Amino acid sequence: MPPRVRVTIYDRDVHEVREDVKAEGLRDLPVEERNVWVDVTGLGDKALLEALIGIFDLPWLAMEDVLQSPQRPKVDIYADHTLVITRMVQLTDAGELRTEQLAILFGPTFVLTVQEEPE
Repeated sequence: MPPRVRVTIYDRDVHEVREDVKAEGLRDLPVEERNVWVDVTGLGDKALLEALIGIFDLPWLAMEDVLQSPQRPKVDIYADHTLVITRMVQLTDAGELRTEQLAILFGPTFVLTVQEEPE
């Protein structure tokens, strides 16, 4: 199943949500003028990840950490970005605990969240 991408663009005057955005649809994000939150659920789309690296000027090392799962929780601070890797815990309908990696990358005007599973 391909990743799902939801984009929220906001500032004091604007709040816009875009659902099911594709890699080519990310290229026109107003990252210089507004705050942008890109929420990716599911991994495996190389074009999408390359687009995100280009748009937000992300270090390759940070994106490699995002893609490597599972990892221990950690925080990496780069010159213009911060990466947080953590685990989400969910209780299933069967009463079992399930964990999933969550990566949060943020910079001055953006937040990028990446979850392993598109659920």
